[in-house]
Amino acid sequence: MPDGERYQLVSKNVWKTKFQLKKGDDIYELYRHKERKVSVFKNDVQIAYWEKEAINYLLADSYEIIANKSSEKELLIAFCLILDNLNSKGGFIFNVDFGLIIKEKRKFNKSWKPI
Repeated sequence: MPDGERYQLVSKNVWKTKFQLKKGDDIYELYRHKERKVSVFKNDVQIAYWEKEAINYLLADSYEIIANKSSEKELLIAFCLILDNLNSKGGFIFNVDFGLIIKEKRKFNKSWKPI
């Protein structure tokens, strides 16, 4: 991280639908959802989510991160890149991502709005 600290994002679920990172007294949890969405919680309060485009060309994934103004932007971007790398499938010109096909650990909150 920019401050020189090192953190470890750990899979807390065998199907890799929940991840956790401890940073000082804070606990960040990431939940993968159907429809290519990921929610981010800090101390059990949602602070962000992102959504991935369904179709990409030449491995150029596209994400939109929606977050609270006070969120650590670098950390959210790092989370997104880590999960993108985890799910990377190379070698194809054209890829379609159907999203999570197994049961979600936590349902996506469609009514959540950033503050």
